Amino acid sequence: MARKGRLRSLSRGVRSAPGLALRRLLADPVPHLLLGFVVFIASLAFTAAPRLLADMSDEAIIRRVTEAPVTERNMTVGRDGTIVSGVPGNEFSAVEDVGRAFRENNLPDSLRGLIVTESYVADAPAFLVEPWPDQEDPGFSTFVKFRYQQDVADHITLVSGSLPAAREPVEVVFEDDEVVPLPVTELAVTAETLEALGVERGDQILVRPDVDDPRVAGIPPSELPMRVLEISGIIQPVDPDAEYWNRDISLDHPREVFTADFDPLFVFTTGLIDPSTYRQLLREMSHASWTYRWRYAIDPSLVTAEKAERLAEDLRSMETSYRPLSVALSLEFGFSTGLSDLIDAFLERRAATISMLSLISAGLLSVVLAIAALLAALAAHGRQTESALLRGRGASVAQLALTRGVEGALLAAPTAVLGFLTASYLVPLG
Repeated sequence: MARKGRLRSLSRGVRSAPGLALRRLLADPVPHLLLGFVVFIASLAFTAAPRLLADMSDEAIIRRVTEAPVTERNMTVGRDGTIVSGVPGNEFSAVEDVGRAFRENNLPDSLRGLIVTESYVADAPAFLVEPWPDQEDPGFSTFVKFRYQQDVADHITLVSGSLPAAREPVEVVFEDDEVVPLPVTELAVTAETLEALGVERGDQILVRPDVDDPRVAGIPPSELPMRVLEISGIIQPVDPDAEYWNRDISLDHPREVFTADFDPLFVFTTGLIDPSTYRQLLREMSHASWTYRWRYAIDPSLVTAEKAERLAEDLRSMETSYRPLSVALSLEFGFSTGLSDLIDAFLERRAATISMLSLISAGLLSVVLAIAALLAALAAHGRQTESALLRGRGASVAQLALTRGVEGALLAAPTAVLGFLTASYLVPLG
């Protein structure tokens, strides 16, 4: 019976706690409101902090990748070798297929999911400009690189002349009146490249494969025929800084090497060929290698904090499996990107931020607990008379503790929920 009486007394104490809490709040509002404010701030901070960190993490890594040069954030795959020519009118279809197959079969899902566009670049072995039989040697070497780039017509402007096209061979008279038929390759170059070559539009240039180029090493000279270049047109990139060019300025700006006396020593130039020339060059230089590059452009907004660790792991796997382009061996694929460095730097920064946030959170929690304990002690001190009166009427220690616990929960719960809702409004998920 005594136990049932205590239970009924506890039940009455619990039911009366809301009324007691309201009456005490009205009678002595300052400590109660201060305690509620402390709980509100704690709930707000501990709800908002992880959400804010997640949002800041996404913003930080997306900004880092977006602001990086395209050569760092994008991925490039390359190979030296020979890829067969496609059907007339689509000579580089096999080159495009190789790049697509590498993306589908060799790139991990996480990296493949970032790609928004891809394009290829094909470079022939270098050609060395030779003086015509009636010309003097200029005293320096000029090299010409034949290039074709996917969808290049959409990214250049024809300033004058025409774009390259197929041409019939021409006869060239050498010493001793030897007449030799030579193939003709039309080339489109920029005005700066034209100046570096020292010719005008419509002029013809005599060239031969550069025997010092590793891509023709070991091939007998008889299999490296001379040919005639004709400058068919002058072109200009629509936007030299566009992502399409991948910061490759070789088409727009020739590279010149000078002696200590500032005399020209080497001149390196690049021009665009007609796709039909690819088939012709493969046939005439069947043992020479070309350099192929497949550029995979990514969408920086897809590189989120949630994906960072998986991306970093897959990038390390790719960099372990493939040599960088600069040291890749002939006939093997090379892989280069700066995305791994960007993500690793972000992960290191995030780890440091999380450690700092943990320390701050621990400090905030300690302050909240200390303030709450102090307020509870002050409230308990102010209720000594009330507690003594209740004890005198038969209330047990457990009854008093339960009543005050319920009273504290009724005061803290609304402010904690209010802090959670406020944080959810200020820093929504996603």
